[in-house]
Amino acid sequence: MIIFAAHFLILFIMNYKLFLVLCFILWGVPFKISAQEWHFGLKSGFAIGTFNSEIGPWGEDALYYPYSQSARLGIGGGVFVNYAFNEYIGFQTELLYSPKGSTFERENPNIISINSSGGGANEKDRVKYCLDYIELPILLDVPLSRRFAVKVGFAPALNMISRMKINYWEKSNSKLKDEPPFNQINGDIVDEEYEKIDLDIAESFIVSSVLEVNYRFNNQYLFLNYYQSLTDVYEVAEMNGFNMKTKNYVVSLGYAIFF
Repeated sequence: MIIFAAHFLILFIMNYKLFLVLCFILWGVPFKISAQEWHFGLKSGFAIGTFNSEIGPWGEDALYYPYSQSARLGIGGGVFVNYAFNEYIGFQTELLYSPKGSTFERENPNIISINSSGGGANEKDRVKYCLDYIELPILLDVPLSRRFAVKVGFAPALNMISRMKINYWEKSNSKLKDEPPFNQINGDIVDEEYEKIDLDIAESFIVSSVLEVNYRFNNQYLFLNYYQSLTDVYEVAEMNGFNMKTKNYVVSLGYAIFF
């Protein structure tokens, strides 16, 4: 029921002016309530993000060597403010740097990684869709026991970076080719490089629903959360013949500390 109520409220927050008013109200509340009721802290964690649709990278050879979707890995974090109304329910708002996006990859039949024993495996071509946000989660905090708690709410986010990172291979000047086992192998030694391409088609503002589980100890807690964007992350439905109409979900695992 709480999730449905949050989704209903999001329809109003999509109005930019109402969103600003809500932010000022929320951040103004601490000045009207005893400062002893409030707790401030820091949180950080590893983020694993994936698109809901396989938009894919483009290229004629993608038909013959198709890409598969995998996660974009990142590290996010920021500050938070928590207020417990009573032992049964509380409120938390956060200001975070939040990496999202997705990765597409495939094996490259022409590039092989050789280990010191002479064994090898194909390297991978990668296309990373990188979307970075400043995010303001607004959450209800529901303690389930002395150790466990659940948070649920929504997270408006402002896009700061939207780009693609595409790896490529360049001939290396390394002298490893003269050393065993590399001197017994035909071919060149190459280095992996990345080309960064600005992808200025991201929606400047998105909203995600949030579900988080906490394990608390002393003045700290571990968290596992799930973010699902309620709006598309790109403002165009198609680019160069590829579907760009997709949402994003992110799973994060991390650590927080109260001051």
